Amino acid sequence: LERPEGVIFSSSDMRDHILQKNQGSKPERYTILENRPFLEDIPEDGHDKISKETGQINVVYIGAIALEGYRNYIQYFKEVLNSGHSLHIYTPSADGIRNDYSSKLKNGGNLHFHDPLPPNDLLKEISRYDMGMIPFNRSRDTEHLDFAIPNKLYEYLACGLRVITSFNLRYFPAVF
Repeated sequence: LERPEGVIFSSSDMRDHILQKNQGSKPERYTILENRPFLEDIPEDGHDKISKETGQINVVYIGAIALEGYRNYIQYFKEVLNSGHSLHIYTPSADGIRNDYSSKLKNGGNLHFHDPLPPNDLLKEISRYDMGMIPFNRSRDTEHLDFAIPNKLYEYLACGLRVITSFNLRYFPAVF
């Protein structure tokens, strides 16, 4: 944070957190580009729900996935699939990671990977699903909880989705 010409943060909370942890940094080099949908980005007319045609609950997750670290969501995704629901994942993660997830989840056709979409298109697209998923592990990604999860919660709720989290998956379908 001392060398760059500038730093871009996705929220003022994130900037303030970094400033507090790095007292000698130069806040005049910091810019905030909000990483959230604005009211005009929220779709007024969503798509019909997929479940209306199939009778099966469809859960969506938007974001990166990994095989290690706090983005390893295999156990959480497995719980959704084992409940008999369809899971749709919009992720920028590599095909190799997607393939590993597919083989580890042995989903019986209920796991669907989708490429990321531009934000406005994504918000309209996710309105087709019944629930949005926010997986997290409170013991590993606490700072991530402060910045990313509120944005994801807002996106799902703004698109008319009920939200499930790994915090309440054991009581599935407990939702917000």
